[in-house]
Amino acid sequence: MIDEFKTSLYKIDNDFKIVFASESLSIFLGISIDDIIGKSCYSLLNQYSSPCKFCPILNSRLELKYYYELVSDNGNYGYFIANITKSEDKYLISMLDMTEMRAYNRSHKHQIKEQQAVISKLKSELNFNKRKLSFFERSLDNSQAGAMFVDRDYNVVHINLKLRKLISFDLDLIGLKCYNVYGYSSPCSFCPWTNVGKERQAKVLDDKSLVIEFTRMEHYLLEILRDVTKDLSYIKSIKESQALLVDKQKQMEILNIDLIDTNDKLKVIQGAMDDELKRVGYIQSSLLPKNTPVIDGYDFGVVFISTKYASGDYYDFIDPSEGNLGIVLADVSGHGTPAAVIMAMTRAIMRSYTLGVTSSSSVLSLVNEVLCDNIYTKDFVTMFYLVLDIEQGSINYSSAGHHPVLFYDSSEFMVKKLNAGGLLLGIFKEQEYEEKVLTLDTGDILFLYTDGLVEVINKDNEQYGYDRLLSKIIMYSSLRPQDMINEIMQDVKDFTNLESYRDDITVVVIKKG
Repeated sequence: MIDEFKTSLYKIDNDFKIVFASESLSIFLGISIDDIIGKSCYSLLNQYSSPCKFCPILNSRLELKYYYELVSDNGNYGYFIANITKSEDKYLISMLDMTEMRAYNRSHKHQIKEQQAVISKLKSELNFNKRKLSFFERSLDNSQAGAMFVDRDYNVVHINLKLRKLISFDLDLIGLKCYNVYGYSSPCSFCPWTNVGKERQAKVLDDKSLVIEFTRMEHYLLEILRDVTKDLSYIKSIKESQALLVDKQKQMEILNIDLIDTNDKLKVIQGAMDDELKRVGYIQSSLLPKNTPVIDGYDFGVVFISTKYASGDYYDFIDPSEGNLGIVLADVSGHGTPAAVIMAMTRAIMRSYTLGVTSSSSVLSLVNEVLCDNIYTKDFVTMFYLVLDIEQGSINYSSAGHHPVLFYDSSEFMVKKLNAGGLLLGIFKEQEYEEKVLTLDTGDILFLYTDGLVEVINKDNEQYGYDRLLSKIIMYSSLRPQDMINEIMQDVKDFTNLESYRDDITVVVIKKG
C-alpha cells in the first residue's frame, strides 16, 4: 500500500544503514530493493563518504522539513520534501516527490512575471505620455506667445495663459472650438485642416494685430499667436523717421560743404599751432643741460624722451655751493604747453633759490612756497632732489611725492628703494619735507626716473614694471651709466615694440667710480 503513494520511504538504523526501502524509491534510483538494503543513505543518495553535514539526525532537528534534489544513476531527477520520524532505534524518512509541482510553480511564476512586465511597460508608457503631455502643456504656458492645441474636430485641447490674457476674456475649454477664439461660429476660411500648406495668417482681433503660425501634426494642430501691434507701430515710426532723415540728409549735404571749408581753415590753424608747439619744444630743450657733469670719481648718464613737442619732465645739474652738486628730477602733471611752462618756471626757481643751499629739504620747501604763489591751475609738480658732497661721497635727499630713487648697493649686489616723506609741490604752502642721508661706495649707482618708464605698456596691456627694471639695473650694473641707460631703453623698445610712448620718459643715472 505504501508503494501506491508518490512518497518514497526508507528506514535507517543508528549507523545510517538502510534497513527498509519502498518500491517507489527503487524505481526512482533504478536499482533493486535488495541492492538498496544495507547501503549507507549518504553514499547511496548523495555519493558522500560520511554523513551529510546538513543531516537532521546529527543536528537533532527531526521536527523540521528539508529539501532534496536528487539525480539517480539512470538520469532520473527529483525534487523532494523530506521528513524524518524516529521509532525505537530506527529512523523513517519519507520523501514527497514535488518535481511536477515545482515545475508547474516555476512555469506559473514565469507567466506571472511576463504579465507583470507587460503591465509595467504599459504603465511606463502611460506615465511617459502623461509626462510628455504635461511637459508640452507647461512649455506652452511658459511661452512668451499665445498658444493653443487643437484636434481634428476643432476642439481646443489646451490653451496657455498668455493667450487667455491676449484675447482679454476667460474661456471654458469644455465645448470650446478653435474658431470661437477668433470670434467665428464656424471653421475659419484660413484653417490649415482644409487649407493644406497654410503656415501663417495675419489677423486683427480686439484692436490687436496678430500673426498666427500653424504647425500640423498627425491628429493635432498647434497654433501660435504673436501680438505684433507694437512691432507694426515701431515699423511705422521707423518709416516716418526715415522720411525725416532724408530731409535732414539733404540739409547735412549743404552743411557739409561749409564744414569742408571750415576744416581747411582749421588745418591751417592746426599747422600754425604745431609750429608754435615746436618752438616751445625747442625753447624747453635749450633749458635742459647740454652735457652731463665731468667729475673725477663719478660718471653720469641721461635720457630724455618727450611724447609731444613740449614735455612736463625736467632734470638739471646745479652747483649749489663749492664742492657740492645738486641733482633734480621732476615731473609736471599734464602734457603739452601748460606743463612746459610750469617746467620752465620750476627750473627758474631752482636756479634762483638753490644757490648756497645744501639742504635738499630746505630747497623743496622754498620751491613749494614760490610755486604755490605762481601756479593758478590745478597742476602740480613731483620732484626728487639730492645734494652730492663730491669729496665725502655722501648725499642728502628729499622727495615731493616722486617715485622712489633706485639705489644699487654694490656691496650687497641688490637694488634698494630710496624715498622720503613730503607732499607734491605747488598745492599747499608751508610744507616741510623729510631729509635723509646716504654714503656712496665704489660701484654704487643712483637711478632716478619718471613714471613714464615703469608704466609703459605693451600690446597685451602689460606694464614694464619695477621688477623688470630692477633686474635690468642689476644685469647692467658693471656698465657705464650711459651704456646702462641705452641697454634698458632698448629692452623697453623690445618689450613694447613701439617707436613712441604715451608718457614722457626721463632717466638720470649717477655711478661712483
